[in-house]
Amino acid sequence: MSIAPGWYIILYHDVSWEDSICSRAIGGCCPPDLFERHVDELRQLGPIVPVDEGAEAVRRGGLHEPMFSLWFDDGLRGVYRNAFPLLQ
Repeated sequence: MSIAPGWYIILYHDVSWEDSICSRAIGGCCPPDLFERHVDELRQLGPIVPVDEGAEAVRRGGLHEPMFSLWFDDGLRGVYRNAFPLLQ
């Protein structure tokens, strides 16, 4: 699969085996095994970078490859338990 050069931000609410009352209402809860697959596939397409690095690349201009940032907007426990260790 080929993806156009650019900075892509992928949003997750939680990475957990269990839906919380918050994520059930808004969606966006991803099981840890599927999240790991997402990360592996994204890394094959381009680097996963912190948000500030992605923003700086856009400011500089001339993105020549796809790059990805992962955004966790709710700070739920599953993000720390399941996503954080995988991304370190």
